[in-house]
Amino acid sequence: MPTPARLTINDVARAAGVSRGTVSNVFSHPERVRPELRERVETVARDIGYGGPDPRGRLLRRGKFGAVGYVVPGAYGFVNLIESPFGREMLLGVADACDAAGISLTLIDGRAAQIEAAVDNALVDGLIIGTAGSAPVIERAMRRGMRVAIVDVAADAAISSVSIDAVTGAKLAARHLLDLGHRRFAIVSVRRTQGEPIDHAPGRRTTTLRDGGPLDREKLRGYSEALTAAGLDINAMPVLETVPWQADIGPALFAAAPDATAILVMSDRQAMTILRDFARLGRRVPEQASIVGFDGVPDGAAALPPLTTIEQPTREKARRATELALSAGPAQHSMLSVKLLVRASSGPAPA
Repeated sequence: MPTPARLTINDVARAAGVSRGTVSNVFSHPERVRPELRERVETVARDIGYGGPDPRGRLLRRGKFGAVGYVVPGAYGFVNLIESPFGREMLLGVADACDAAGISLTLIDGRAAQIEAAVDNALVDGLIIGTAGSAPVIERAMRRGMRVAIVDVAADAAISSVSIDAVTGAKLAARHLLDLGHRRFAIVSVRRTQGEPIDHAPGRRTTTLRDGGPLDREKLRGYSEALTAAGLDINAMPVLETVPWQADIGPALFAAAPDATAILVMSDRQAMTILRDFARLGRRVPEQASIVGFDGVPDGAAALPPLTTIEQPTREKARRATELALSAGPAQHSMLSVKLLVRASSGPAPA
């Protein structure tokens, strides 16, 4: 007798003295089999250790899996996705769309060492991708006949995409602080791979990030355009690139920009860490330094002080991307608007 892992319905049929079709009906269409015969086949299957047909074979025959795959962005992994306030909002948006469509959600490791094999083996109908360097992944997915939707990353016109107006959002953030009288700025960007903070000291070329993604570069362009219009040179300002979960952004920022009164931060998670670090360092917000984040995650309203931020419709973005990754027809492209939420972390420049 084969081992349980290799047992087939043929083995059950021989052991029960019935046809292969009868066993198949017991597991796939039990209503077609007389109750006493069905019970006999089920008992034999249990006795020999057969757990049922391999669902992968049935799914492959159908050509549909009833699932969508979400590629966890960049080098961050599953833990940081769940720990991230923004990551949770994205996940909830994808889950909302999956619930509405009655399908399953598969998380796919987006780290370079795993992503290609993960995409090749994923039993999903569509793929949501929100990471830089995604072209090879898109190619693999398209070869498998998957629908693909890109989030916040430039894509070919033939690939559906959902993005936000990051340039306008960054301009709103910078103009808000300029209108409050601030002239000494520092910028905190998102580093997209693991590593220590990257410090772009004033005087270096800061209009190009060393480890940022397309969305980060759009935000930096928005900051730059607003500051330039006010007669300020972004190249004279400190720029710090850190991973979102960096535990000591505040001290690193204070060392890089001790005189800055206006801090433009590209994610709320980083901004909330700076708020906590500044409180520990005795640097008062907003009396000594104003901070504006980007994302509009719910946690920002509960920060101390509540975080001024650029709010993007994160769940809606994720929902739309999921719907596009599951829909047939030509590619669609959506650009979602953002807005400034003014709270207590920003105030007039100190005299």
